[in-house]
Amino acid sequence: MNALFNRLPEGLVAFCCVGILGFMVDAILLTAMISYLGWGVYSARLVSGTAAILSTWFLNRQWTFRDRASDNKIRESSTYLVINCCGAAINFSVYGIGVYLSSTLLEHPVLAAAMGAITAMLFNFTASKRYAFTG
Repeated sequence: MNALFNRLPEGLVAFCCVGILGFMVDAILLTAMISYLGWGVYSARLVSGTAAILSTWFLNRQWTFRDRASDNKIRESSTYLVINCCGAAINFSVYGIGVYLSSTLLEHPVLAAAMGAITAMLFNFTASKRYAFTG
């Protein structure tokens, strides 16, 4: 098992853990806004996705990329935001296509959100490591 982890890019496991926490923020808010507040599936996802991006920036800065975190938090956070907006476009596209094409995903939008999150994760990790958290 250690051999497998040694082959993974440095920080990927931590990034995935942070992503899971971010997804939990996203899923809880998405479900609450749709089920309890009556929001639409698209507007709720914009709010829940934004909350997830903010929480993952903080957690990735404190844990995943702490040795690469910059003193210039404004540059770092704005670069992270741009990267995650691109990732969010990928994520939201997969989500939107999923709920549009599948009645199952429309009935269970968290599944579509998971598909979008997984699709965008590799892009976000690579770009964050290369451009946002440069130390």
